[in-house]
Amino acid sequence: MRLAKGLTLNAGLHSEHASISTATVPPPICPAPVPTVAESDSAILPQFRLSYQASEHGLFYLAAAKGYGTGGTWAVFVGCPGSPPTILGEDTLWSYEAGAKRGLLDGRLQLDASVFHVLWNNSGPAYVAGNSNPASNQPLLGTPGPATSNGFDLTVHALAGTHVRASLAVAYADAHYTQTVTQDGALVVRRGMAVGQPPWVVAPWNITASIEYSVRLPGGAMAMLRAEDMFRSRNPGPFQTDDPASVNYLPGNLPDPSTNLLNLRAALQRANYDVALLVNNALDSRPTILRRYDGPSNWPPAPLANTFRPRTVGLSVEWRY
Repeated sequence: MRLAKGLTLNAGLHSEHASISTATVPPPICPAPVPTVAESDSAILPQFRLSYQASEHGLFYLAAAKGYGTGGTWAVFVGCPGSPPTILGEDTLWSYEAGAKRGLLDGRLQLDASVFHVLWNNSGPAYVAGNSNPASNQPLLGTPGPATSNGFDLTVHALAGTHVRASLAVAYADAHYTQTVTQDGALVVRRGMAVGQPPWVVAPWNITASIEYSVRLPGGAMAMLRAEDMFRSRNPGPFQTDDPASVNYLPGNLPDPSTNLLNLRAALQRANYDVALLVNNALDSRPTILRRYDGPSNWPPAPLANTFRPRTVGLSVEWRY
């Protein structure tokens, strides 16, 4: 809907309903089957966007939208089950965003920027205290309560001369719980703690920078050199698994350290074929990532971890006919 010159309002509405029925078969040695568990949820999801086209190369906008994640059921058996599967509640959130897109210097510089605020709510019941015990190796179910996420992103594209193109993307997010949650009198998570359980947590800072040099050669060929660097920061927490008072205290699981990955590419492009030389992880970076403990088959649990693929050199050839 056009409200005024350059001012536009867009609105939408989405409705969804989900039904889930779970029948779990226990081990043959168990005397009785587990009862069937049924669960359903639904949501009406509005969204709004107000945009202002200030000029041919300038756009400003405000947006709000409601999101939804369906629930489900979960069962983990160690021996014969004594109760039906746990019902996981649905999740809902409201996200708010303000941003701008601006072209400068006759299109040689493009800026895209936005800030966001997300209010997330877990309706429950969706949490089973103590499931992070390494002796059981059972995953945490759902999430322990309301949370918020605030941040921004900034992207810059620039033509630095006839042959050079550069870009920079910076994103920041801070996600934390907004309420202290207890279950059966036991502490689960404190207000202000970072969302997630290490090592599966989001890096607060994500920065990607690239520079590309291209030149046209005789015969219509194009030569290109490109370097791309990706940085991810360490999430300092604190997390519920760091809190000795929490039922999910498990200090051995750590967030990933800060990481940096540099990829290089040299390419020759012609009308009917492309040839490219690739050097991925050019600095041969090998950080310890996804460090966690293995159980219950090993006791005491053994540490597991991953890293980047070592420096890899490859040749790519693409033929078009």
